[in-house]
Amino acid sequence: MRTNHQSDSGSTVRSFQELDESRQAAGLTRKQLYDAAGIHKETWRRTAKGSTLPNSRTLTKLNDALDRLIASMEVAE
Repeated sequence: MRTNHQSDSGSTVRSFQELDESRQAAGLTRKQLYDAAGIHKETWRRTAKGSTLPNSRTLTKLNDALDRLIASMEVAE
């Protein structure tokens, strides 16, 4: 499921599930992503568990952080 809004980088915001799949495919840990996004680990845990739904601001922060982390990995190669 994709949302209709865009991240600060202008890309379409991925759903939490898509973010987690992309994070895993990139070889990043959950901690790396939620730290880079400035998201508390409990927010991540509750969302991953399905106890809560992420708001659009949280998704935007996670999307932007994932994009930055992946870009920094590509530059390092």
